Amino acid sequence: MKKLISVVICLLMVLSLLPFTVSAADEIDFTLRIKEETDSELTLTLDYDGGTGFSALDIEIAFDRIRLELKSCEKGDGYVAFEKYLNDNNEASICSINQNENPVKAAIANTLGFKAIDGKKSVLVLKFAKVPGTKFAKEDVTFEFTNCQTSSFTDIKVNFDYDLTAPVTKGEKSTDSTEYPQQPSADNIEGEENEEIGDAPANDSNEPQAGGQGEEPQADDTDNAPKTKTVIIMVAVIVCAAGVAAVVIFKTKGKKK
Repeated sequence: MKKLISVVICLLMVLSLLPFTVSAADEIDFTLRIKEETDSELTLTLDYDGGTGFSALDIEIAFDRIRLELKSCEKGDGYVAFEKYLNDNNEASICSINQNENPVKAAIANTLGFKAIDGKKSVLVLKFAKVPGTKFAKEDVTFEFTNCQTSSFTDIKVNFDYDLTAPVTKGEKSTDSTEYPQQPSADNIEGEENEEIGDAPANDSNEPQAGGQGEEPQADDTDNAPKTKTVIIMVAVIVCAAGVAAVVIFKTKGKKK
């Protein structure tokens, strides 16, 4: 009887430990982080943060169509390194991503259970174009995890969180002068050249400009000045001669009387 009681007590002690062991082992943490954000572009990474390695996992990623436009959804550096590790050990891995719909669907399966290799823990990388001037917020992208299991088909609890503390790595404004240096426009350059070309004939040539009327009368006044003087002298001579003739005729008539 005493032996039976001892066996029962031992079994109860073992059973009391099992829930805690399973609970501690069968959990996994994912965190969505901002890798890079600019005025018009956004790159996010879904990182694996430890716990039980998953051998099967389905993920649905929904995003705000008005604020974001998906450019690509690809395997992260962590999963690429893990696949190489599996290949080196003759193990298999599959990662299928359907990024032509919203929500985006990713199905991942492997034979060992994912683990970070050389500190690389990113599972997926998402790149978006976003409304210029806006900043990424939690509600812009949401995740749903299903069918998360170990290689022995044990369900794993998924914990998910956001980390939006990553700094912006590029210019805040797309019109930053460092990205778009101000250059003289083609119109300004042509205007400067035309001014130089237009000024040269006025300085180097005496030919009248098109449409100009000021220089021609000056040339005519210069050419006609001697002619005007000659006419005036001739008129004066004629007047004087006429005067002399009149005086002579008057004196002649006086003597006859």
